[in-house]
Amino acid sequence: MGKEIFMEYAPVLIETMIVIQESSLEQIDPQKSYLLSGWQRLCLTMGDDFVPYLAKILPSLFKLLENIFSEPKPEADFVDSTKKEDINTFETEEVEVALNMLSVLIDEMKENFSPYVEIATKLILPLCNFTKNESIRTAASKCLPSLVSCVKNKEPQKVSNIVRLFLNVLWNSASSEFEAEVIVDQITSMKDCLNEVGVKFLANEEINEISQNLIKLLMESDKRKLENEKYKTEEEVDEEEIEMLNEDTSSEEDLQVAIAELIGVLFKTHKEMTLPLVELLYTQVLSKVLQPALSDKMHKFGIFLIDDMIEFLGLELIPDKWPHLSEALIKFSNDKSCPVRQAAVYGIGVLAEKSREIFAQMAPQCINALYESLKVPQGDEKNKVYGHCKDNTISALGKIIKSHHDKINLTEVIQIWLNSLPLKFDKPEAKVQHELLTDILLNNGQLVMGANGSNLPKIVKILAEVIDTKFCTPEIKNKIILVLNNFKANTVIIEHWNEVTAGLDEKLKKKIEDCMK
Repeated sequence: MGKEIFMEYAPVLIETMIVIQESSLEQIDPQKSYLLSGWQRLCLTMGDDFVPYLAKILPSLFKLLENIFSEPKPEADFVDSTKKEDINTFETEEVEVALNMLSVLIDEMKENFSPYVEIATKLILPLCNFTKNESIRTAASKCLPSLVSCVKNKEPQKVSNIVRLFLNVLWNSASSEFEAEVIVDQITSMKDCLNEVGVKFLANEEINEISQNLIKLLMESDKRKLENEKYKTEEEVDEEEIEMLNEDTSSEEDLQVAIAELIGVLFKTHKEMTLPLVELLYTQVLSKVLQPALSDKMHKFGIFLIDDMIEFLGLELIPDKWPHLSEALIKFSNDKSCPVRQAAVYGIGVLAEKSREIFAQMAPQCINALYESLKVPQGDEKNKVYGHCKDNTISALGKIIKSHHDKINLTEVIQIWLNSLPLKFDKPEAKVQHELLTDILLNNGQLVMGANGSNLPKIVKILAEVIDTKFCTPEIKNKIILVLNNFKANTVIIEHWNEVTAGLDEKLKKKIEDCMK
């Protein structure tokens, strides 16, 4: 019925649900799952209006969760759990519903949930090692970054210790985990926890330990991949088994990409402290994973590492490595795989931003690589996947224009860049490039106008297509209004305005007219 109508009935309904929740529900009782799903829906529907009810709902809700989760006795260790040994399918499903509900509550209530983080943590952490069900281990792991988000602003002094605890639990879980898909989620939760903190807080010894754990995970994953390949060559293996082995190998490669993303966050937050890990990756890992015969996922893994080294460490910290890193980006920028190609062209853009002096030496090769990337035809991938890749290629050209306009054939590069605007898939990159266009038009418009203003119709169309879309911001729109009013004040442009706008449909014309009023 919608929030507005529903809010009239919310208080009495919530009171009734609390009464049911506080009653002596049977051990196996469908009402428990319905209650948990109900709280989840109420929270999603009511949003901030759900906050005043938290103090009344959560005490009895946590008691219910303690029974479902088989919470440890008070004298038990904070992380260990006295788990039910003979848990049945119904109870397992109930735990999943409860975890999903708790996850929604934490995500939606954000800082308002901070008073309840400690008790929620005690409930959730033991389930990261819930041996009888991988979905529960995964769901529990995914809750942890949201708990960090709840307290990072309210109690910043506690955040580093909470994240240390979570990392420890997740490492312990991952080290005894057999399912690659679950380890992916555990590694992703580690990455997200570190991202929530966003600054350096670990000591050198902790970084070294994490680095060793990551390399160990990589080696174990590689070992499993090799065993799969070896098993596929045995005579008695049928097609169905080969298909399963291929799926296992694909999961292992997903894991390795997740490890690369976690390493990237370490580079971002702990910079020079990660240099021993960089050396290890550079000498022992990159040369292997970028071999032509390996899979697209392995190439993506390697390019992710290179992108993050350049973006977060900067060439100052790795001055002896950038030539080889840039060669790899150029090589893979016209790869047939969209995800690999996108990672490579993104890296070229970052290289242009981060290496003002050095980049001039390789600008022609990088620009030609981006031109070749634009020529790669769409294969069987979805439009969105291909579009994101192309947007990143155009964005890389824009970054080169912005950072190295005095060292390149600017007229040629700008024309190709302009002909490819507006970007329509990658929102963050699109906003950056659309703002760059308005900045050029406001500060040195002749760079993009073309001979005798030949590019003006194209420029006006780009601006019209960008206005009031998700690829625009209020700041960009204000700059577009300034640009259009500059055009309006130019008598030569206004004399030919009908020709300039001839290619626009009525909707786009109206957007332009509204901005010029």
